[in-house]
Parts: sequence; C-alpha cells; structure tokens
Amino acid sequence: MSMEPTTLMIGGVEVRFPCKPYPSQISMMNAVLRAITRKENALVESPTGSGKSLALLCSCLAWQHGEAERLRQEHEALKKEAEEAILLGMAGAAAVAASDAKLAVTAAAAAA
Repeated sequence: MSMEPTTLMIGGVEVRFPCKPYPSQISMMNAVLRAITRKENALVESPTGSGKSLALLCSCLAWQHGEAERLRQEHEALKKEAEEAILLGMAGAAAVAASDAKLAVTAAAAAA
C-alpha cells in the first residue's frame, strides 16, 4: 500500500484517503456512500486487516463534509434570495410612496 495521500471521486463524493486504497476499500466506500446517499442501511464485510475501519471513516467523513458544504451553499442562496426580496419590497414601497406623492401634488394643483 502506497503511503501517498489519494483523492478519489466515489459516487459524486470527493473522498480523501491517506494512502492508495485497496480495490476492496474502494468497493466498500462506494457501498457506504451509496447507502448514505439513499438513506439506507448497508451490510459490508471484509477480512481482518483489509482496511475496513479506514474505508468506513474516510467515506463517512467525506460525505459529511460534502453535505455540510451543500447545506452551506443552499443557506447562502436562500439568504441572498431573501435579501433580494426585501430590497424589491423596499423598492416597490418607495415606488408606491412616490406615486402617492405625485397624486397628492396633482390633486393639490387641481384644487388650487
């Protein structure tokens, strides 16, 4: 096993692995990520010494990191959308006030 850190894209999730993973670890990470994404359970088994714990931890932490980033981006988009709606509401209120003021001036001029 090479000790070079490796980054893999598994099921749309970027998984950072501290070394070159065995094929069985890649398969396990794929099964774990697929189960997490689908909100299902997964039964994974592998012989002693095959790196199950490392594969499980790396895949779960990668999903958690990706999910946190997705939620942060979603929150920022909703926040921006709300701010734009508030600004549009203020602009609309200002336009109504200006229109009311114009009508008041017109009415006052007509009454004079």
